[in-house]
Amino acid sequence: MQHAVGTTRFTRRAFVCGCCAALTGVKIVPSFAALGDDAESAPLARDEGHHHVVLQNDLVRIMRVLIPPSQATGWHEHNFDYIVVAVNGTKIHVDVKGDPKAVEGVMETSSVGYVNYAGKHFVHRVGNTSDTVNHQLAFEILLPSPGSFTPSDRSSASQYKMERDNDRVRVWRLKLAPGEVAELINQKGPAVRVILSGERLLETDSNGQVREISARSGDFAWLPGSSSRAVTNAGLVPLELVEVELK
Repeated sequence: MQHAVGTTRFTRRAFVCGCCAALTGVKIVPSFAALGDDAESAPLARDEGHHHVVLQNDLVRIMRVLIPPSQATGWHEHNFDYIVVAVNGTKIHVDVKGDPKAVEGVMETSSVGYVNYAGKHFVHRVGNTSDTVNHQLAFEILLPSPGSFTPSDRSSASQYKMERDNDRVRVWRLKLAPGEVAELINQKGPAVRVILSGERLLETDSNGQVREISARSGDFAWLPGSSSRAVTNAGLVPLELVEVELK
């Protein structure tokens, strides 16, 4: 398939490339410096080599971020409000421009993070200190201000758990056992869906029309809004996904 309750804001040192990280301590550690990599001339995130733009429209810019083991991104700048889903989290090392101390922490797999970067020109780099690839599906909110959309409440489908609600986004997590069904919901505003585990799902609209979708970890979809759907886990393994609705 190509296709996140609180208004938590992260401080610049506790926030790890948009992901909600469990920090294990602060200390000065060796940097991941690369030849020609300079914080003073850091490119925008979309132009940094580990951030791969996979979809862009008038509302969002979606990027797949891949950091190999024992490697790091280059210095890069964030200046849009930012959501990141950790498809595969790892231990991380973060350097922030202007701060002599580095942060070491853990980016938890399946976590969803949000940070208000809009207009802040925040510059950092993120190193992967584990032995597996750090895999993130992240997006920038290109809308300059909130208030354009009204998110759904999804009270008709108890399987959806709201885990973040602020002035920019509402985040839902859905977990279904094989064969389990999440009842019909009405999505009003646009959203980004990220698959965390699964094989396939069925979407049934209010007219009874069924669409079968292959689902694997890291897949994403742009959901334009103004739609109704029930979701069935049609695979043999648990299905987990998050949907981030814009406000």
